Amino acid sequence: EDWWSADRPNKEAMVTQTLPYLVARVLDEEGRAADMKRLYAMRAALLLLDFTNESIESMKELLLRCFVHPLFIKTVDGRKFCVYLFGLHPTLIADIHDTIKQQLPFCSKHMCELYGEIYFKAWRTASGPYLIRVETGCVQDLMSAAVHASTMSLFNALRRVLGAFHGQKKARGVDEMLLRLYEPILWRALTAANPHVRRSAATLLIDTFPLHDPDGSLEAMDVMLQKQFDCLRSLLTDSTVAVRCVGVSGICRVLCVYWEVIPPTTTRTFLELLVTQSARDANAAAVRVAVCEGLGYLLD
Repeated sequence: EDWWSADRPNKEAMVTQTLPYLVARVLDEEGRAADMKRLYAMRAALLLLDFTNESIESMKELLLRCFVHPLFIKTVDGRKFCVYLFGLHPTLIADIHDTIKQQLPFCSKHMCELYGEIYFKAWRTASGPYLIRVETGCVQDLMSAAVHASTMSLFNALRRVLGAFHGQKKARGVDEMLLRLYEPILWRALTAANPHVRRSAATLLIDTFPLHDPDGSLEAMDVMLQKQFDCLRSLLTDSTVAVRCVGVSGICRVLCVYWEVIPPTTTRTFLELLVTQSARDANAAAVRVAVCEGLGYLLD
C-alpha cells in the first residue's frame, strides 16, 4: 500500500494482493471507516485489473459484496467507491445492477435513497459505452420494474431509488434523459389492462412532470406537454378507484407547482372536472376525499 501511494517503480506488481486485502478488511465485521479511506485512496489500482480474465471472478465477487455492505452504502467514501466501480468495465455494470436490485425489496427508505444517489452519480460521471449501459441497463430497467412492480412496497422502494433522478430535473441533461427513457414505457403503461400498472405509471408521470426535452423545439415541447395533460385528464375517469385518487392528487400537485405556466384553459378544465365530476364520485368516497384534500392543498 505504501509502495503504491509513493508511486515507486513496479508498483503495479503490488495490486493483485493488496486490493483484495483492503476490500476484505472493509467487508469484515470489524471493518471501520478508516479502512474505507485506505481502500478509496487505492481505487485507481482497480483499473489495472483484467475483467475479461477468468481469474478475476473472486475479486469481482468481493467488489459486488460492497454493494450490500452498510459501510459502503452509508459512508461518503463508500458511496464514492461504489460509483467508481461503475466505471471499471462495461460488463461489470450489469452484475452491479443485479446485486442492488436483489436488495431493494428489503431495504429501508433511507437505503433506497442512498442507492438512488449512487445510480445518479454513476450516470452523471459515465460516458460512451458506460453511459449507455447505465441508462438502458440500470435506470430504464428500474423504470420498467417500478411500473410493473407486483407489490406496493416494491414499487415504493423503486420509486425512492428513481427519486434521485426525479429530484434533479434542474440538472443539465436529466430532463432529456428522463423523457427518452420513460417514453417507451410510460405511455403504454398508462393504458395497460392491469390497474396496478396504470396506478404506478400515473404516480411516476406526476413525479416527473413535466417530461420534456429542454433543447427540443417549442412545437415538440407543446405536443409533449399536451400529451401529458391528456393523460392526467384520463386518470380522472379511470375505472379503478386507486387510479382516480392518484389522478386527483396529481393534478392538484401539478396545478399548485406549475400554476403560472399552465395555460388558463387547461387549468379551468382541470378544476371543472375536479369540482363537478370527481368531487361527486358516487362510487368512491376516497376520490371525494382526495378532491377535498387536493383543493385544500392547492388553495393554501
